[in-house]
Amino acid sequence: MKLQQLLLATAAMIGGALSCTAQTNLISNGTFETWSSGVPTNWNTNISSNLYQNTGLGSGTSAVAQGTADLRQLTSAAAKDFNLSFDFTVNQGAPSAFSQSFIINLYQTTDLVSSGTAWISLRIQTNNASNQPFSLSANTGSGWQSLTGAIFTASVLNSGNTTFSSVSKYQLNIAFDDASNTYSIGYGAAGGSLTTLSSLAYFRNATTHDGLKGLQLYSNDGGFAVDNVVATAIPEPSTYALAASACAMIAVMGRRRRQV
Repeated sequence: MKLQQLLLATAAMIGGALSCTAQTNLISNGTFETWSSGVPTNWNTNISSNLYQNTGLGSGTSAVAQGTADLRQLTSAAAKDFNLSFDFTVNQGAPSAFSQSFIINLYQTTDLVSSGTAWISLRIQTNNASNQPFSLSANTGSGWQSLTGAIFTASVLNSGNTTFSSVSKYQLNIAFDDASNTYSIGYGAAGGSLTTLSSLAYFRNATTHDGLKGLQLYSNDGGFAVDNVVATAIPEPSTYALAASACAMIAVMGRRRRQV
């Protein structure tokens, strides 16, 4: 009886830990509902004058970075296996002789300012023409590896950058597996089915296995809107195995009691 009670308590504890781990967002104010002094609460930036509180892409409001600006935040815990997802737009900027890009930097360090120290670095970019679709690529440490064609349609902001005159909403998911040192990317229209790229191993800097410590969303010349940023830890397989073993033991004990 005592053993069964112990197993029940163990299973409950593991189950609770799995539930909390899976549901806790490691990012604060990922829906950008609260702002202070022109900056979304719990986020940091280099250029607050280029940030705007816009209509939401799924929640009440979103954050818009137009021109050159960034948003960055440390995660509340360093998850080794994680899933990061968010809704976004890439925004049409003024015609430029330079590329316009939205850069997503993930870090294994608390220094979130420099792209050069990023671990996983993705770029959604169009070259030299603001009205052309954007493509997705990943940094390899020595350059950029193309992952998709020009498939992301630019959105157009109204004067003041707080509403859209035309909007194309997308979703991006990044799931990292520490054991295999690979990640997958899912992308597509927000609310629709996603195309998945699996077993990717493109890193700007080598994996240290210290976990995800922060992210930076960066606009270079063009712009972006972002909403519903969610980062969650993925429990390791050994944790699931332990929970399954405890449940199996409980089942065996239950059968033995019925046979007595």
